[in-house]
Amino acid sequence: MDELSWETRGRAARFHREVDWSKVLDPYGIRRYGWHVLENLWEPGHHPASQAVKDLRIACLGDGSAVWPAAAQLLPFLVEAANDRALENRVAIVRMIDDIAVTGNTAAQATLAGEGRWYPHVDPAWQAAWDRAAPLLVPSRLDPVDVRAAKAAALGEAAGRADELIDVLRERCAREPDENVAGLLAESVGKLARHAAHRRDEALTWLRRLRDEEGVALHDLRDRAASGLELALTGHESGSAASGVRAAGTEAVPLDRELGAAVLGRVPFAHMLLSRGPASQRDVGLRLAASLMSRWRSAVPDLLPGVARRVDDAGSEHRALALRILAMCGPAARPFADRVAAHITEAEEPDAVARRNAIWALALMGDDRCVAPLARMLTEPDSGFHNDHSYGDGSTPWSGHEINLGEALAPFPAHAGTFLEPLLTRIRNARPDYRLGMYAIIRAWQRDGADLAPYFLDLLDRRDPLADVSALRRVHQGIVSERHRELLREKLVPTVPFLHEYPDRIDAFDFQKLTGDDGPLRTLLASLERPGDGAHQRALLLRVCSALGPAAAPMAGHLRATFLAGPIRESDDSALVAQALWRITGDPEEAQRVLRRADVTEYSRLSLLAEIAETHPSLAETVVPRLRDFCAQKTSPFGSGTFEVMWIARTLWKLTGDPRQAAPPLIELFHTCGPPGSARLTVLEPLALLAEVAAADPESVAPAIPALRALIDADERPVPHDQWRSVRDDDAQVTAARAVLDAATG
Repeated sequence: MDELSWETRGRAARFHREVDWSKVLDPYGIRRYGWHVLENLWEPGHHPASQAVKDLRIACLGDGSAVWPAAAQLLPFLVEAANDRALENRVAIVRMIDDIAVTGNTAAQATLAGEGRWYPHVDPAWQAAWDRAAPLLVPSRLDPVDVRAAKAAALGEAAGRADELIDVLRERCAREPDENVAGLLAESVGKLARHAAHRRDEALTWLRRLRDEEGVALHDLRDRAASGLELALTGHESGSAASGVRAAGTEAVPLDRELGAAVLGRVPFAHMLLSRGPASQRDVGLRLAASLMSRWRSAVPDLLPGVARRVDDAGSEHRALALRILAMCGPAARPFADRVAAHITEAEEPDAVARRNAIWALALMGDDRCVAPLARMLTEPDSGFHNDHSYGDGSTPWSGHEINLGEALAPFPAHAGTFLEPLLTRIRNARPDYRLGMYAIIRAWQRDGADLAPYFLDLLDRRDPLADVSALRRVHQGIVSERHRELLREKLVPTVPFLHEYPDRIDAFDFQKLTGDDGPLRTLLASLERPGDGAHQRALLLRVCSALGPAAAPMAGHLRATFLAGPIRESDDSALVAQALWRITGDPEEAQRVLRRADVTEYSRLSLLAEIAETHPSLAETVVPRLRDFCAQKTSPFGSGTFEVMWIARTLWKLTGDPRQAAPPLIELFHTCGPPGSARLTVLEPLALLAEVAAADPESVAPAIPALRALIDADERPVPHDQWRSVRDDDAQVTAARAVLDAATG
């Protein structure tokens, strides 16, 4: 907190004092948000504020179907941010408030939706909070036009302050210089008139004058006034319900809102569109089915058969979409694999997109009938398969999760021999910084039982153009033969750029790991004895010394003279100096002295102390409590913080072997990590280790059991909905949670 400005400290104190953070949760996952998520609205730069809006939206609104308790807690600060002229993302904040208010007004009036089990709800505290806050959103003449427009639209949802706001909005409309904003103000007056107890007739008269007479306002608002009147009298704009049912881009939540109580069950409605609707409505049926299955586990067995029938639709677009939806469901769609397999060749399926989706679907089902066509697709530059996984943006429906090689090839370690040649060719033709994802496929095959090292050694023996040393180092265990060492020496370079991969180059560090020969590292070290002032040179020197360990003993004095002669600064890579000296000398006392003098993060300090403690058990007695304390201080472990807490859990488990030491941070991560498919640490990693801990001591994971059972038993998926990943991400976390329960219950 010492580094925060007084203004930030003041806001942070209010955030702590005025918000009940136990209510600010991810409604579908297990993340808890801290005060940083609000403070990030005021952070300079687009990314932190934009991410904060997304996180706050999820906490308040989820997928848009309900108003969660976080909304009432956060609303005063959202309004404050919306009115702060120093912020750049005010429009997004106001629109979020508008969306929460819309849901608060519509979800509360909807009814239980039959077989779809859709039960919208609104936090009881929301309405009072919104009634208090709404008058503070009245547009100011000092607001930019886009902010005024967003506020004008949002105020139409302030039903509880209708009488008060009608007069205010009419007055603002009369003086509003922008025609669109004036029109939005008129429409909001119409919306409010439906709820006004005293100003309804006055509002209707004013809207009729705007519609029928000229000169009542600065602009010609006749059309907007007519729209406002219809909203006041019917609650709908002309034809909106009918058009909503037939809209091509329908998702479940907006459709449910539009229909209100008009359709008793969304699942039967989707069945109707899929089976009896005209061609123009089958697309809507498919999209509605996908949306319902992405949300409700119980919808999958009900709707998959209807979707599968559309695989043979006369329209290629319907076939392609149906196949993509079956792929979305992964193993759950296996009963329809034969139908899908009839669309994987050009003779059987003329549409290229439908063919690709069929191959993708079979791959995600684990059906090996896709192997041959998938191998052929690997040779095509425009196959439609992406090299790297694309993470979804949970705030945007059906975003991300592009069809990618990693997920298509991962289920087939037994067929690695079929895929390796085209995959290695693809790697050779890719940019160095694009190869990492494809090498991850090879590593995954090796992990899942494929023995690939002999294949890559044979390529090396034959000097095959596809010989790939980057792949070899990912699959080979131990030291290669002398012959292979000399062949690898031909491909040796001192270093390679960070995060760049080269099939035909091996650096001195990996050469040592594969061959046991540290000669190239010694040569590199000799060239670095006078590293100069460059940060890169200094870091490389320390890295080489750490890799060589005792073999770099002649450099120990040089390191002390170069890095430790004066005051130690963070820029001097203090933690790396301590690590290098420890690995060279094996002296824990010297390493600790350097760390005590160094200006390094507690995480960096603990990382090295934990490494030392592995061989010095007496040090573990002091390191373990510090690890626990550090974990307890991370009240908002998001982003890199989750990785740090995961490292602490692994380290506690490694150092102590005590389930009661390792379980608490893992349970904390279970409650805070995002679902599978996110770019950050996901819930799968802590659950995997928690299963191991539970097998050793079932009682240690007892605090997590209720949440694990709730995750497994839920019908509504605790992942972002309306995403191509939703079903399989949910299945993955259910499998991981069940593994912990099975280990804990025997």
